[in-house]
Amino acid sequence: MQTTCLYCGLPTKITPDKPRCTECGGDLEALITPNYAVDFYYQRAQEQAMQGDAKQALSTIRQGLNESDSSDLHLLAAILHQRMGEHDQMRAHVAAIPIADALRSEGEWLLRSHQARQAGSRRRVQTHNDALAMTPFGQISKDGKDGNRKK
Repeated sequence: MQTTCLYCGLPTKITPDKPRCTECGGDLEALITPNYAVDFYYQRAQEQAMQGDAKQALSTIRQGLNESDSSDLHLLAAILHQRMGEHDQMRAHVAAIPIADALRSEGEWLLRSHQARQAGSRRRVQTHNDALAMTPFGQISKDGKDGNRKK
């Protein structure tokens, strides 16, 4: 964010992770709004995730959440945890989104899609197990070999 330093009067660029004037070192953290901080960390995490560095993106999101609790950051974290197979963390981030927030429904969709995949996987395993249970011992398989005998 480009601003004028309150101490030296010179133009300077500050960010939530570098809130000091580049000229005089004055602390300009008070000029960084929570919305700017959230946008900054969200954009940085999104870029890191698009480059394939999900762990670094999650670290950036944690930094952002330390600055300001944000539904946007929680949803992005939930998506990244889901992609990494870390479903408990995904659930925790979705749960951190307030119920009245518009993003809550997207987080809940993420949870439902994960649950649907799990249910489909359980059904496939159960169908396979049921088929095995109904196959008589010693039955010849389609390829003509006895699948129950050891070689």
